[in-house]
Amino acid sequence: MSTGLTSVEQRRKPPDMAITVELRGPCPKETVDVIDAVAHAKRIDRTAMVNRILAEWAEQKLLESQCIERVTRGNPAIRKDSE
Repeated sequence: MSTGLTSVEQRRKPPDMAITVELRGPCPKETVDVIDAVAHAKRIDRTAMVNRILAEWAEQKLLESQCIERVTRGNPAIRKDSE
């Protein structure tokens, strides 16, 4: 049976255990309009929608970095600054 949660949400700590910080800044209205529309369709608030978007983006970046590390490990053409 599906919980309806993405894999990122399933791995995330419960809100009462998560460390949070405030994120503020201007955003293009057109972007926020789309976020609001999707949040409304999913019956969640804007903050929850933005948190989903950011969590999925962060997860993707972690996967990308792991893939890059695996592919470039031991490649003599890539010099490390520390060496």
